[in-house]
Amino acid sequence: MDELTPAIVAHHLWWRRRWFRAIGGARYYHAPGPRQPMRTGRGFYERVDPQLRPLCRLLHARGLQTTPSCQGHFHGRSYFEARWEELQREAAAIRGAGLGVIDAETGARYRFRDAGYRLPWLSFESFRARSMRHQRTGYLGVLLPAGQHTLLSRLRAASRQDTTLHLATKHLPYGGVRLLHIQIRPHDPEDGSRQWQRVQALFERAL
Repeated sequence: MDELTPAIVAHHLWWRRRWFRAIGGARYYHAPGPRQPMRTGRGFYERVDPQLRPLCRLLHARGLQTTPSCQGHFHGRSYFEARWEELQREAAAIRGAGLGVIDAETGARYRFRDAGYRLPWLSFESFRARSMRHQRTGYLGVLLPAGQHTLLSRLRAASRQDTTLHLATKHLPYGGVRLLHIQIRPHDPEDGSRQWQRVQALFERAL
């Protein structure tokens, strides 16, 4: 396993990456790669953020695939200090014997080794500032197969009644498949939970 990085990526580009977590760690790494069919392997839902698990289970049960996601977080400085120290330790492992990582979808394990590996941030403050701006956005991508025009119309109609929810779609080069971007900007964790519950109710009405 090579080309992994913990660099911050815009939410709407997450679907273009493969995602991994260091074994025993908290930070995700990612690598370039074409979108693969969703494989909800052993332990998959435990790796999904708690506020998104019921929604993901609903969508998968109805035959819709999801992309890498985040419920939105409100971590403080101490959290990022711990993550920075962890990243430093993992960087040393990557340059040495290698870092064990686990595929976020399948649970498959790999070893990431790169003698020239460097973190993508020059300092803790740079890492924290970028992460703070990024973390509070909640995001989920949903793949809509060709022919799901009625579902998309229903979702758009319902979303117009909820100004906290942002929906956008992108055509993918997979036979008419569309990627539905679902994005929220909660004020706090409780607000995030309420907003994701509203998103789930929206899908329950539309499906």
